[in-house]
Amino acid sequence: MKNTKIVPGKTSQPKRGRNRGLVPLELFRAQGDELSQLLLKYPETREAVRNLPKQDYFWLIKKAEQDNLSLLSLGSETQWRYLLDIDLWDRDRIDRERLTLWMERFGNADPERFVEWLFRDDLSLTCLFCSEMLDILVLTPDDEDVEIPDGFFTFDGIVYLRPRDEKSGNALQVILETMARLDIQRFSWIIM
Repeated sequence: MKNTKIVPGKTSQPKRGRNRGLVPLELFRAQGDELSQLLLKYPETREAVRNLPKQDYFWLIKKAEQDNLSLLSLGSETQWRYLLDIDLWDRDRIDRERLTLWMERFGNADPERFVEWLFRDDLSLTCLFCSEMLDILVLTPDDEDVEIPDGFFTFDGIVYLRPRDEKSGNALQVILETMARLDIQRFSWIIM
């Protein structure tokens, strides 16, 4: 422990930001549900997690169980970018299964902030997501009597969407609904 000089009549307070980036060691040792329990124990966890180097955040997320979404919602957009840049690629191509998995995780963890980030910083990933993960059916006014296949849904009665991966369909639909709610014009542009 560091020696400190005590001056009578003065109160010593730590400088703001001095402990930034410090995450309790037990968070790195914890597994699965235990990690979620520990996160609730530390009120400064969000700030501490966001101040982690992006590589440390990546390994913390990888160590957490797949269904543990608390750490995803605590991360910064820079950490998210690094996580996706490292984990989505298979050589020179984006792995479709990994893309589905991460969209599902973010759709369950923090869909509104994730969609805002996609709209603001990563339209290319958003367009890739829509082209790779969705079946899209566009109706014209002449298509009044067309029967819509099972699994399709719409926000405007013109464009119908269906996630290709049924098991993650609910989480993907949450992301799509969030996109449509936040900015229907941008969402329609991306889909088209």
